[in-house]
Amino acid sequence: MFQKNLRMAFSAILLIIGMTSGTPAFAGTVTVDVVEDGYCAMGSSWYMDRAYAKAYEFSTSGYDSTGYIKFDIETDLAGLTSDMIVSASVVLYLTPQQGAGLSAVAAGTTSNFALNAYSAEYTTGSLYEAGTITYEYTATGTYEWITIDITDMVKAWLDGTYDNYGIGISKPGYDGYSWYWSTMEAGSTAPYLVVNTAATPVPGAFLLLGCGLTALAGVRRRKQSDC
Repeated sequence: MFQKNLRMAFSAILLIIGMTSGTPAFAGTVTVDVVEDGYCAMGSSWYMDRAYAKAYEFSTSGYDSTGYIKFDIETDLAGLTSDMIVSASVVLYLTPQQGAGLSAVAAGTTSNFALNAYSAEYTTGSLYEAGTITYEYTATGTYEWITIDITDMVKAWLDGTYDNYGIGISKPGYDGYSWYWSTMEAGSTAPYLVVNTAATPVPGAFLLLGCGLTALAGVRRRKQSDC
């Protein structure tokens, strides 16, 4: 009986160690919806009702286009804290050229994105927060899904470093091409944010640890009394 109780106590302790140590386990994946999006052309004209957005730098100053997306983190990530976020990526559906502007980045061509968190409402001519996220991508087809890691930005929203005023998506450097992607008005190909969260300690696990330690202490006292 002594050996059996000892094994049970150690088993409980090892189980709780396994549940609370090592690399955080994924608790799940949350998909965060867009609440508004669009793009700004020529520095001041906002288009928020199109089924596409675009980003490019033009050869003439003042004629650039910048995309805009705001996610509903206040609802979809309610109750989460920054330390619970393992990764977060914005997912875009790239398309061929839509509307006036430069040609879409051709298949086999490498270009770049620059993503910034807005510091105020986009209509106020707000500046960007610190910490530009850059992403280099080689187009592979006419239509394609891409993901861009914005983990640090999402964590900054959740811990209060930034307020969630959305993000600006630009394409630094003129090369004759533009990025085009679907907006929420496009329906099934709308952008979204995918967030992977880490498991949090389970209260029952701590109860199990307490039981294991209590059992181990009891076994030790019994052993001493038998001596």
